Amino acid sequence: MEAEEIRYDQKADVLYIWAKNPEEVDRVTSEETGDEITVEKDAETGEVIGVTIMHFSKRDDAIEGIKISDTELSPA
Repeated sequence: MEAEEIRYDQKADVLYIWAKNPEEVDRVTSEETGDEITVEKDAETGEVIGVTIMHFSKRDDAIEGIKISDTELSPA
């Protein structure tokens, strides 16, 4: 999935990754993966259009080498 938009909400500690603007999709469905990660899909095609990752800064394996804006994330 190639990201069109990546946004990190530091206060909520949530990372949003969008491959497509959800407003461009008629109907979006969300599927929880069980690890506080939600996958957003186009309901008609099943195409993944976004991913939401909760408690992002506490995920040692998920943040290594990721830089968002001018803020380098590091494990808590």
